[in-house]
Amino acid sequence: MDPARVADPRHILLTGATGFLGTALLRELLARTSATVHCLVRADDEFAAAERLRNALNSRGLRIDGEAAARIAAVPGDLARPLLGLSEDRFDRLADLVDAVYHNGARVSAVEPYSRLRDPNVYGTREAIRLAARSRAVPVHYVSTAAVAVSAADNPPVITEDRRVPAEEVLPSGYVASKWVGEGLVRAAAERGLPVTVHRPGRIGGHSGTGSGGTDDTLWHLVRAMLVLGAVPESASVSAATVDLVPVDHVARMMVHLSLRPGTAGLTHHLTCRQPVRFTALTDALRRRGHDLAVLPDAEWGERLRRTRERNPEAGLEAAALLEGLLPTAIGLGGLHFDQRNTTAGLADADVGFPVVDEALLARYIAYFTESGFFPPPKHAPTRAKGETS
Repeated sequence: MDPARVADPRHILLTGATGFLGTALLRELLARTSATVHCLVRADDEFAAAERLRNALNSRGLRIDGEAAARIAAVPGDLARPLLGLSEDRFDRLADLVDAVYHNGARVSAVEPYSRLRDPNVYGTREAIRLAARSRAVPVHYVSTAAVAVSAADNPPVITEDRRVPAEEVLPSGYVASKWVGEGLVRAAAERGLPVTVHRPGRIGGHSGTGSGGTDDTLWHLVRAMLVLGAVPESASVSAATVDLVPVDHVARMMVHLSLRPGTAGLTHHLTCRQPVRFTALTDALRRRGHDLAVLPDAEWGERLRRTRERNPEAGLEAAALLEGLLPTAIGLGGLHFDQRNTTAGLADADVGFPVVDEALLARYIAYFTESGFFPPPKHAPTRAKGETS
């Protein structure tokens, strides 16, 4: 593998470019390389693919113009179909052209079972590998999740970057299971000689500047349910409860920096939070925003959730059904210690790091979700935090 082509690729295939992390990755790849980025987009034709991609970027405040925009090539396809939904000729031409594959595409769902996620998440990974190996062995950067290294049974004090739990211990999530299987596929391809790097983000938070975030995460469905119910489950109110959040723009910058370094093939990187934020800091921020939030025992909170869902099907709490009995998973991985040896070494010369999620950033996240309509409006006028001035 030519180190020069790793550091300065001319053509890149990016899957999942319209997703929350995908738009941030696209912007970072355009900023850090001179490559043409071929974006696989689920669409019927190139015009529709380009329009969908443009709308995704604009909706997150990531408008791209000028020379950078000219280096975006929208490719209509479908992760869930053979050959990524491309004709065999188009698939072969793309395989001949690209110098790297960033396989970020996946169907993200907090509630759907593995059977519903298998085609885009597992078979899509298989086809991305096939394209990378079709003409010559080009690097594959596979976007996984740190949750694949977490056991539903028991975990060591430190979760290393090379850890992979047995199948029977995968967390009870269709999405995590699909990513676990996807990792198995790319690792098998690596054993056959394909240069593969695995990137495992933890919980991806909103943009550090705009606060814009994704609504697929179980955490934000939990928060939305709390606001609708006017109550917090007791297990989320103890001082030990923490949330792992890394802003999406930092995840993208770290991932692209690591991917452009020669010698990363075969490595796994934990892009996880170094300083988890207390869940009570989030609920305090919500109260300052003007929300009333009582604290209820978990069982009582769950019963209130079930009753509300039954009485008001329009409340938008369908995804919150997953939270019943799974509150520790919903809160996240903040109580776990993830080793970041490979990540730290790879970022030693980078101008990006792991930011602290502070009060101001939490306020931006809450403001974004409120203004977008995902969070219900507060009942009272907001109050200023201690020391805050107008």
